Amino acid sequence: MKLIRTDENNKVVYTHFKPEILNEDDRANGFLIEDDAIPAATPGENQISQLFYDAKTKTFSYTYEAIVNEKVEMQKTIDALSSKVVEQEAAITMQNDAIADLTVYLATMGTPTI
Repeated sequence: MKLIRTDENNKVVYTHFKPEILNEDDRANGFLIEDDAIPAATPGENQISQLFYDAKTKTFSYTYEAIVNEKVEMQKTIDALSSKVVEQEAAITMQNDAIADLTVYLATMGTPTI
């Protein structure tokens, strides 16, 4: 047997695996269930499951939420910014080449030919 407790939304927030060691008051604040009564969760990749218990129907259910992997999100941001930096470096190189060409052109314009 297990003892579970739920919040006001029926979300299982507490599971005690040895309810027989609890006093009567502690057992009264939860629901005794058989060990095999809780179905297995089947979350997808990058999901977390949350167990719910409906005391009226004595049934369990799960909700699944996507896990936001901060490391993956940060890497995506870094990759996007790195791409922008490469684009900016290419634009700066083109501008520097144009300035160098213009400088050479202007320098030769003022030189008299003899």
